[in-house]
Amino acid sequence: KGRVLDEQMGRADKAAQHYQRSLDFDPNQPAALLRLAELALRASDWTQAAEFAERGVRLESTPDQARSRGAFLAAAALAGNGLGQEGAAERLAEAGRADERFAALTLADADAIRAAILAAVP
Repeated sequence: KGRVLDEQMGRADKAAQHYQRSLDFDPNQPAALLRLAELALRASDWTQAAEFAERGVRLESTPDQARSRGAFLAAAALAGNGLGQEGAAERLAEAGRADERFAALTLADADAIRAAILAAVP
């Protein structure tokens, strides 16, 4: 439902509400956290994006969380870069590059990182 609200109806605000309500029921949802992080990155809300990405990195270990780890690290890196924390952002980006989907991406290519994050949503 959140993806339809965002991508087909252009209602990113309603999509974010949907994902947040979903997390209220079950906070261990990598897909919802990744979508919220990407929505915050798209809106240049670096603090919120960093919070969602960090929550995702700390999730209970599940196969979905493990597959999403690189995306969470990339989101955290992009958010940190936006917050002016270049050193920390580069360390996070380097850790995220261990995931082959993010191996060739640089912090300067924010659009490509966001696209890769969306593609990584389980």
